Amino acid sequence: MHPLKRKRLAKDLTQAGLAEKLGVTGAAVSAWETGQRIPEPGLYAKLSKVLGITPDEVVSLFSEPAAARD
Repeated sequence: MHPLKRKRLAKDLTQAGLAEKLGVTGAAVSAWETGQRIPEPGLYAKLSKVLGITPDEVVSLFSEPAAARD
């Protein structure tokens, strides 16, 4: 499971709910969680606030090796 999905579920958010809070589409969140894309760096501060984690932790969500996600 992608670390972003784990953090999102821990906050009891759907993909659509997270997308709404960030001002992006649900498809964008889905693409992040499947590793197809990463968020624009300008969204990292919002992600940090919504998920209740540090900006460094946000960066690590998208730099963790794929093997560690399963």
